Amino acid sequence: MRLFIAASVPAEHIQAMCAAGTSLRNQRGVKPVAPEAMHLTLCFLGEREEQEVPEIISVLETVHPEAGPIASSYRGITAFPSLRRPRVIIVPVHKGAEELRNIHQALDQRLGGDSRKGFSPHITLGRVRTAESAVIRELADPGYLSSPAGEFTIDSIALYRSELLKSGARYTRLAERNLRK
Repeated sequence: MRLFIAASVPAEHIQAMCAAGTSLRNQRGVKPVAPEAMHLTLCFLGEREEQEVPEIISVLETVHPEAGPIASSYRGITAFPSLRRPRVIIVPVHKGAEELRNIHQALDQRLGGDSRKGFSPHITLGRVRTAESAVIRELADPGYLSSPAGEFTIDSIALYRSELLKSGARYTRLAERNLRK
């Protein structure tokens, strides 16, 4: 089964992100992420055996014990790996990013996640199949540097199973850890 650990983002913030990125998400060559599937991935675990799930849940329950709720903020829309070669359209997390990196690093070290790339906390709005010039021009619009913007609190993290379907990914929450003390 394909697994990852993520934090949820409140629905009103997802709506604001989708509204700010509507024209980008509707560009030819962009596959938007369904609002109900948007989240903040902390550690992608990839394919794992079902018998590994209890150990993963145990790690989830014990990692970063001093962590309380994480005050987070987001601002703007950008792309990975760059604005000139966009593959993924994202909303970056600013406030709380260091705490999220610490949790990512702890999970990655204990669970052997995919740490080949640097971790940059974000919410994915869409995946770019073909980087049409319209997508690149639109991403260069200075308005995307500041909108959307907001703050929210991450008070739990969860283990999810991801099933890749023709209609898109389906996520099932397998376990959740409350960060409130």
